[in-house]
Parts: sequence; structure tokens; C-alpha cells
Amino acid sequence: MTGAVLAVRAPGAEGQAALAAAVEEAALRRVPLVVATTPGASADAGGDARVVVLADPDDAEDLARIVEENEVALVVVGMRRREETGRFVVATAVMRAVLTLDAPVLVVRP
Repeated sequence: MTGAVLAVRAPGAEGQAALAAAVEEAALRRVPLVVATTPGASADAGGDARVVVLADPDDAEDLARIVEENEVALVVVGMRRREETGRFVVATAVMRAVLTLDAPVLVVRP
């Protein structure tokens, strides 16, 4: 498969989970890794990853632009679990990505 793997790295455990899964997928596919960081998230992706900064983490168009510019074949995003209800909460931007991006989206949790 050609095309890069994109990790959307938000602050917190869900961002770490997305990065870890994306690193593994990129290695398995032998493709480049691109890491889109959000304000407040670490830009350290290690290795040869290309790091880009999302101007607005809630802007699905910004994410779509990054996907297109980097010829992304898989987008990896993290989601958090709301402990008090046991149900999963998916951020609005993540939901928009799942519904609108041309690349498949892998949603992981910590």
C-alpha cells in the first residue's frame, strides 16, 4: 500500500495512543509517518516523522488539507473514555474526520 500514515496527536493519553498506533501501522506498511499536532500536544514524534501543526484542531478542512498534501492512506485518531458513564466520547473534529475524509480513519483509545 502506498501513502503515508497520519497520526492526529492531541494532548493527553488519547494522543499518545494515536501516535503509538500510527507508528506501528507506518512500520507495518513501510510508509512515511506524518504527525499532526494540536496546540498543547508534544511535537516529538521520534524517528523520521514529518510533523505538521493543525492551525485549528476543530477545523476538519485543515485536517483534510493535510491528508491531501501528504497523500495519506490512513488517519489514526485517539478518543477518550468517559469514566463515569463508561461510554466513549469522540471529539467533534474526530467525528467530522471519520465522516468526511477520503482516507480510512482508525480510531484508538488509550
